[in-house]
Amino acid sequence: MESRKVSKAVSNDSCEDDIDGLIAAYDGDAKALIRALLEERKMLIHQIELAASAMSVGYGRGWKPKLPID
Repeated sequence: MESRKVSKAVSNDSCEDDIDGLIAAYDGDAKALIRALLEERKMLIHQIELAASAMSVGYGRGWKPKLPID
């Protein structure tokens, strides 16, 4: 899965270095990078939705993530 490249590439301190690392991880293919970022975003939103549905009100002290996330 290409989204794993995203997580591995983001390990530098500076934002610029992160961006350069991500672009390099996709051999300069910006569309492939954006596609992978969007897929990873979708997966993370799904994980937040699952966690929110399993989380009790007491655990979050009344707070729950606002869903759906746009």
